[in-house]
Formats: sequence, structure tokens, C-alpha cells
Amino acid sequence: MKAEIRAVHNSQLVTINQNNLLFLEGFFSHRDFTVTSPDADGWQNIDWIPDHNAIEETAYVANLVLTHEKESGFLPIQISNIEDKIGTFVFKNASGERIFDLQFVETAIGDTSLRSISCEYFYNLLTPDKLIKSIRVDSINISNDNFIVEWRGNQFNNNPPPTNVLFTSNQVLVRFAPYEEGAQSAIIKVFYNRGAVVYLRVQGNKKKVVAKTNLKLNFPNGGETFTPCQDTLITWEGNVKNIYTKAELSYNDGKTWEKVDSAVADSMEWKVPTKKTSLTAKMRVSQDFTKQPPHNFPIGSSVYSVDYNFKSTKAISFSVGSISEWDLVKLDNSRIEYNLNSRNSGQLPISAKYISEDRFAAIYSVGNFDTLAIFQVGNTTAIEKIDISDFNPKQIYTLRDKNEFLILPSFGNFFRVYNSNTLAVKQEVVYQQPITDMGIANDSTIMAVSCLDGKVLIVSKSDFQTKDSIEFYRTPVIAKLNISPDGKLVGLSSLARANEGRTNSMIWDLETKNIVTSVNISGSDPVEIGFSPTGNMAIFAYQYQNQINIYDLVKGVQNGIIETFSDAMQSLAYSSENNSFLVSSVGSGNFKLKQYFFTFPETDESDGSFRIINPIIEKEPFVFGDEYIFNDEKKSFSLEFCNKGEVPLFIEDAHFQNQVHFSVDNFALPDTLLPGECIDISIIFNPKDTSIVTDSLILSSCNLEYAVFVSGNGLNRNIVFNKSIIDLGEVCIQDTTYVTDKIFTNGDPVPLRFNKFQVDSADIFAFENYKRDTILAPGESIMATVRVVPNKVGIITSDYYVMHSDQEKYKAAAKLQVKGIGTFVEISHTTLPFIPEQKVRILTIKNVGTDPVEITNAILNPTTDFKINTPTPIFIQPGETKEIEIEWIGTDNNISATLELEAVPCLTQRVIEIIDYHAESSMKIEDTNADPLDTTSIAITFYNNENASYKGIRKFEAFVTINPKIFIPEYAVSEYGDATIENVGIENGKRLMKLTVNGDFPDRGTLAKIIGYPGLSEETTSTMLFDTDKSIFWGESTNESMRSGLFTLLLTCNDQSIIHSATEIQSVSPNPVNSTANIQIYSNENEEFDLVVLDPRGEEMYKEKIKLQIGENIVQFDSSGFLSGSYYIVLKRDRIISSKKILIVK
Repeated sequence: MKAEIRAVHNSQLVTINQNNLLFLEGFFSHRDFTVTSPDADGWQNIDWIPDHNAIEETAYVANLVLTHEKESGFLPIQISNIEDKIGTFVFKNASGERIFDLQFVETAIGDTSLRSISCEYFYNLLTPDKLIKSIRVDSINISNDNFIVEWRGNQFNNNPPPTNVLFTSNQVLVRFAPYEEGAQSAIIKVFYNRGAVVYLRVQGNKKKVVAKTNLKLNFPNGGETFTPCQDTLITWEGNVKNIYTKAELSYNDGKTWEKVDSAVADSMEWKVPTKKTSLTAKMRVSQDFTKQPPHNFPIGSSVYSVDYNFKSTKAISFSVGSISEWDLVKLDNSRIEYNLNSRNSGQLPISAKYISEDRFAAIYSVGNFDTLAIFQVGNTTAIEKIDISDFNPKQIYTLRDKNEFLILPSFGNFFRVYNSNTLAVKQEVVYQQPITDMGIANDSTIMAVSCLDGKVLIVSKSDFQTKDSIEFYRTPVIAKLNISPDGKLVGLSSLARANEGRTNSMIWDLETKNIVTSVNISGSDPVEIGFSPTGNMAIFAYQYQNQINIYDLVKGVQNGIIETFSDAMQSLAYSSENNSFLVSSVGSGNFKLKQYFFTFPETDESDGSFRIINPIIEKEPFVFGDEYIFNDEKKSFSLEFCNKGEVPLFIEDAHFQNQVHFSVDNFALPDTLLPGECIDISIIFNPKDTSIVTDSLILSSCNLEYAVFVSGNGLNRNIVFNKSIIDLGEVCIQDTTYVTDKIFTNGDPVPLRFNKFQVDSADIFAFENYKRDTILAPGESIMATVRVVPNKVGIITSDYYVMHSDQEKYKAAAKLQVKGIGTFVEISHTTLPFIPEQKVRILTIKNVGTDPVEITNAILNPTTDFKINTPTPIFIQPGETKEIEIEWIGTDNNISATLELEAVPCLTQRVIEIIDYHAESSMKIEDTNADPLDTTSIAITFYNNENASYKGIRKFEAFVTINPKIFIPEYAVSEYGDATIENVGIENGKRLMKLTVNGDFPDRGTLAKIIGYPGLSEETTSTMLFDTDKSIFWGESTNESMRSGLFTLLLTCNDQSIIHSATEIQSVSPNPVNSTANIQIYSNENEEFDLVVLDPRGEEMYKEKIKLQIGENIVQFDSSGFLSGSYYIVLKRDRIISSKKILIVK
């Protein structure tokens, strides 16, 4: 494109050149033009190639910006009705998404990374004949040799430029093959269509940001030497207060870490762990990113500007009509309103900033008038108001260290510098191009100024002279700029619409002029860009993103997000002292001012490694001399330990590994043994074993053990027996004999702890009347009484032992001996029980020995309940049996006595216990299945739980009942004695059988069997019962429990019937009767009968007519009209046919 242009300032022509003219196309600025010298009238010709991205359909819009001295001119250009559509290329990634820059992964020198993108033509141009018009791609190049760009075209045309392109999509390969260290950036330029150019920024690798922290580890910081379990202190500084600081330990020079602990302080007690030693240990401390819920200030109207005071104890918020100041400790109740005393209608707050410890400034606009108001803190009325309408102000900046503040115009190439105290204008600083923003490094002597032409000027804060600059070629207009506190990094953020929907934010290194990172995280205009106090973190805030983003420049990752407003964010202030943000908004929300508290993530590790090593203990094995085992005299020996290492030895415990023969004597613990120091430990050697004994003395230190081998010789104890065998002579078996004598002497030159005597045959021999658990001096003896009760005939020996020193392994042994004498006999009873029914019992004695025996006496004790009817002496020859008759003459059933037999020679058994017999007997009539064609037997079994076996003949008597028609007894048998059965008769329709057995019964078995004949009846079963009223059973010494049995006839025919010979009364049930009874009558005919009741004298008491049918009949009888007594039921028809006896009980 070509134009004629002329510029005039104060009626004077201004010559246009490359330095004072700037093209602004679609918020991209450039100086890609040529200009001629002025003609006589001052007109100049200017040629330029437009940015085709700024052409919409057939219209082209741009702005010319001209600066001269302190003036800036702004001239819009619009060209319409361009003949042909002018197409433009755009770049897209492999997913088809439009891109504005291209990022490569970290790539080492010598390696290559490859990205494939497409360069697509935005319009298809047509010829007059409506055919697709080709686009000529003139060339493609890249501005950095660390990158290689290659045009691949498409499947129809893969020729490199210059070439004609018919189809819209074309592949471009970009290789990143770095041969230089550090971050690399470049611009890809595609020239096409009569000189048009499209640009793409390319970035490879990133500038490494050296981690710096406010958090500083002080100790340990490298070079120290520690020992496990050593108590020390980890210290640091620069931590955010009231937030946990975490300490971590590495054993491998920082490759891996493990947590030590966390503390809300600047120090931490640390016990060096016992896990392992290390020569390359490191410590680090860190604070994680944290955030707290915001504090909402009670402001409902839009807030346009916020700021902290220099100490971050107060804050101001600027709304229409007033400025509010807040005490950040008291918060809501501390609000002070500062009035602007101007009409609110049409007022526009612009900027408010603290300019000193006790002053703040505010700029506001009313109509075309701009005012700078100065307030003294606490005074709600402005102390000064300055008209700055000629300046068109935009923002206030404070130079805290110079006591100055700056005012930047909305559009202009200069700014004013004011003295914060006098409020006088110190100077006006003029630059070549209009200024868009500035950033001030509080900890440095420089500041950064961004200009409309894409340059960032590095300026001295002292004289505002430019010291350096970075030109951001073809970069959208920089809207926000800041510089890190140390002045080494600069951050900038462009207008969102200038980059077609994506805000391009970048961090650059000022020293190398290399990019550190590029962050495209929002689609709205930036509100603020800033840095943490260390410069490790970058802060990005955008108007409509509703959050503050914290980006870790060291790790290259986003490290925290703080959510803000749901409507537009307007202003942001950051306090490094409080680690907080003040954020304001304009819009419809309830709270327009919020404060957010947070902490930046910070980590600092020790500058160098330190060592964790163990002490070194060296000691030769120690050999003790000879000592008697179990010596109660304490003998101590001294062992010396020396620490030959570099670190202290913390002795927590000193003990022997086995703690049997050796022990530590009075060692004060814990103790610390410094490097080069020695310590004596007193040792007691008291062997518990003979010959060589060994152990290891263990010094315990922090879960580690240091051992010294020790050994010594144990001597056995010399116990001298008075006799090797203590012979107690001849003693009748079961008799007791005592012998008292000196048993042994302590033959050692040291004391002996004697415990007791121990005997193998303790049922025969025993030691009595001696001192137990006593200390025997050298040469001292022990006296004791030996008691013996032989239990067999012949020589009896047993070992006995002297138990000493509270142990059982070492004991001195000798022997005891006695000869048991006596005659062997067999006696029928060792216990002789009596029952009341059998007052006389016989005790039999059989001589089973080879010599005659004379029973010289039989002694009862007591003599009140029993007497012996057999006179003594009683002579019994070998193999012969004699009897002794004992009679119970007492009346008390609870008896207990003994019978002792005296004999020559003495008996092996001679004491018999006499007691009364008691038993619990369980008896059962076993179920019986009977064949009517043969005899059958009814078995009665028993089990007797006895206090003693009776062993003798006694009588058993019981009555058993059964249906008389189903069984008749013949005889009884028992394997234990004589058995009889008596058929007593029939009572109450049941056969009554009396069983008697005289026998010697064991405790269980079959008591007897009743043999008899089964009979046919109209019934096939019958219950067999004991009649407890008539039965004596075993007698009164026994309590019985009975179980009935069932008698069952087998092999009966299904059609079997019993033909009765006559009509008769079969049964009366129940009988006795106290109310009603059922009378069972069998009849041979269907007739009417008389039922009569007679008393014992035969007098008729009752009569009624009954109708009987053939077969069984049941007639109910009511006894309510009768007195208690015996009666007869009689069935009559002309004569008595049948009768039954009935007992009525009331």
C-alpha cells in the first residue's frame, strides 16, 4: 500500500521517519515501511505491506502513531472497496486448532525434536471465470539457526517455495536441533501473495531460573558430622509465620527424601535417625502452597483501584465518590471514608496508591477534568488537589526508596515524576514511543517501561535513563508489565483481542534476553502480572478468568490457583509481607473487595552434604580367671572402653548378651563418650556353669550394639557327704521310721547357698527338720531327719540331691536305703461297706506267701458301731484262707471305722476301711419282642453308682406288671446269684410278678431275666412297669430310678381275632376313681343289660339299664354320688354275668 502523509506541530512541519512513526494494525505494531523525504509542501510518500490479518473482507483498518517531543498523534486509516479479497494464512496444530506460537519440549544439544503443523489459506480466491486462483508462496524462513523449517505442501504440490498453491492446507515441518545452551526463540515468516507475510513465534527450551527463596535453611547446611540418635536443632529463617514448615532428610545427596517432621516455628528439635549412615546426607525445608478462604469487605459498589500501604497494615479501595481505608487487623469495623468533595455524577475513579507511609494519592476524572488528590492518612479531606487535565492520566506508580511517585498518561510518550512530600513535579521523562505500562523492582535500581512499538526499556530509577531494551517483534500490544524484585526477570502480558482470543503472557530473562516461559491461560485482558519476592513465582491475573494463577518458574508448572470473582476483576494489589492479595471488581456482585491469604511454595536445602556416621569402639577380648560357680561373694573386675571415632557415643545401656555368668555392676546410665575418651565399666563374674564360659558385653547406642567378648572358667562346688549311703535298716512296710544325722558339709572356701533336699522316691523317703534356703559358710554342715515309709518287701534305694544356688543343673547326689519286710496276703476287701439289711459281713484272708501268718489281733477304731465275732489269734498256713466276721451293732447310718490287723510277721496290707454303703441305681426293663409260638425272656438291666463296691451276697426284690393276657412267667435266672419269679396274680387288670435275686452284684449288667410264655390277645403290645409301692429293690441304702419297657408280640396274622367265651366286664379305668371312670365291656350279643353297683355287704347302691352291642363297649360311670370306699361293678341279665372291684376315693 502507498499513501501521502504530512505532520504539523504548532504550525511547524514535522519530518516523518522510522523512529517517530508506528503502524498499529489489529493491535500489532510495526515499522515495516519506507518513507521519502518531504517535498516543498511537506508531503511525504510512505509505502508498506499491510498485515493481511488486519483486512476484513475488502476493508483495511490501521492506525498511524506519530510522536514528536512530548506529543503523540493518533491517526486512523481505513481503506474500503479493495478490488480482490486478500487472503491470509493461519497456522494450525495437528488437531486442527489455530495456534499463535509453537512450543517445543526440552531438547538437549545434539538431539532433535520435530513438530508438524499446517499453514492454511483463509480464503479461496477465484478468477473472473470462477475458477480457484492459486496463491503464490514466495518463501519461508526462520530467524534462528537452532531451528529448521521445511515446507512440505500437500499431496498435490509438495514443491518448496516459490510455488503456487491451489489447495488451502499445507504441511510445514519444524525441527528444533539446538547447538547452543539456554532458551531459544525465533520467528517463522511465510511470504506470499504480492509481499504479504504471516508470522509464527517458535520457542525451544527455556531459560533456567535459579531457585531463590525467602525460606533459608541455616542448620545443618553442609559440612557437619552427626552420629545416630544425636539430639540437635534444625533451624531456618524467612518462613511465613503461622504456616507449617516441613523438614526432610536425604541420605543420597538429594536423590530421594523422607519426612522428618513439620513445625509452626523457625526451628525443630531433631534426633538423628538410626535408619542408616551416610556420607552424602542433606536436609531441606519447605512450605507448600496454601490458601485460606477470602475475607469479604462490606462494599457493594464497584471498586476501581486498590493498594496496600508500605507495611501492609492498611489498604485503600477507590469507588465512585470516596476512598475507603481499612485496618487489616480490625478489618470491617475499621473503615475510614475519605471524601473527594466532587459531584459523583460522571465521576470516574482512575487510580489510587500510597505514595508514602502516611499519604496516598488518587486520580479521578469528571467530564474533561482530571484531578490528582493527595490525602494524609487519618484526615478525611484531601490536603491537596492538583488539576492534571492536560495529562490524560492512567496510573500511579510509587518509587518507595526515592520518596517519589509517577503518573503515566493513557496515551503518551512521557510520564511525570512527583515528590511525595512537596508534591512538586520533579521532571517529565520523555521516550520515543507511547508508553503502555511500567514495572518497578523494589529491591533493584532499575525499572521496566513498555512502549507501543513492542519495546521494553530497562530504565534506571535514579535518572530514568535507558540502560537496555528488548524488542518484541510482531508481539501484540503489551498491556501489563512488571519486573522481578531483583531486576533480573521481566513479565509482560498482551491484550487478549490483539491475539485473537488468547492472552499471550511471557517471562523473559533480562541478562540473556531469552524467554523463560510463555503462558497462554486466558482469553481476557490482563489485570496484573507480578512476581514473588524471590522471583521464583510469577503471578497472572486476568479480567474475566475469575482466578489468580501462580506459576512456578523454576519447575515450569502452574503451582496454585486462587479463585476470585464471578464478575469482572478490576484491580489487584499484592503484599509480600502478608502473603496476600487485595482484589476488587466491577459488576453486579455483592462484595466488590476481597482479601486472599496464601503462601508461595518454597524449598531450600542445605548448601552441601553432611555426614551421619557411627562411633568406632575397639576392644580386645577380656579373659577372667577361675571362679566357683554360684558364688554369693561379689567380685568385680574393670573393663575399659574407648571411643576411637569422630563422633560421640551415646551409651543408653550396658549389658551382657546372655546375662548368665557376667553382669554389669553399678554403671550410671545414660552416659556420653566423646571422641578419644575412655570409660571403665565394673563387671561381676559369677559363673553358673563349669569349665569355660563366655559372653559379650554390649554397649547399646541408638539401636546399635558394640560388643566385647569375655570369657572365664567356672569351678564346680565341693559338697562333702557325711555318708555316701544313708541306710535306714529293716522297716515293716507301711510303718514309718525316722533317722536324724549330719547329711553334708560345704567343702569350698566360699559360702554356699543351700536350698533344699530333693529325693527321687519322694513317696518313700523324705527329709525333715532342716534349714532351707540358707547360706553355709566354708566348712559348715546341714543336719536333717530322714523319714521312711517302705511300700514293698525287699531292698529299696533312692537317690537324693543337695539343691543349691537357686538352680537345678548342678546338684550333689547320694543314696538312701531301707529294707522293707512283711508277709503277702490277699484280703477280700480294702473297703468294707455295710447296708442296714445285712448287719454281718465276712472278711476273708488268704495267705499267698510261703510262710505261715499269725493274726495276733484285730483292732476296731472306733469300737462303738462294730464288733468282731471271730476270736484271735488266727493262724493261716501258706495257701490257706480264713474268715473274720464283723457285725454292725450301731444304729447310726452314717458310719466310718477302720479295722487294723496285727500279724507276725507284719502284713503288706493290714488296714481295712469300714463305711456305710450308698448308691444311685438306674434300672430298666428292656423292650421285648416275643414270638407267640415259643418262650421268651424279659431282661432287667442296671447301673449302680456306688461309693464303694459291696463285694458280697445281698438281696434284690422287685415287682413287675404286664398285661396278663400277653405274658405269663415261668422262672427267672441271674448270672450273679439265685433268682426266682413269683406270679402273684392279677391286680387292676395287670399281672403282678415278684422277682427276687440273692447275689453278688457288680456295678452294672443284666440283673435277671424273666422266662415265660407269650399269649395271644386282642392287643399285641403291653407296657412293663416296676411297681414302686411293693418293690424293695436294693434296700434303703440305694436310690433308684426306673425306666419301663414295651412287650411286643410278633408274627400275628392280620385277620387274627379273639373270640370271647362270654360277655364280661374287661376293665375299669381309672381305678381308683374320684370322679368318672370308663367301664370296658365285651358283649357276644346285641342286648340290654343291668349295670349294678354293690357295697362290700352286697347291698345294691346303684342300677341302670345299658344297651350293649356285639364287641367292645365303653360305658361311663359317675362316682359323684358315692362315698369313699370299695365297691363292685356287676353286669346282670337275669343273673350275674361279670363283676369287677372298684375303689372310689374322694
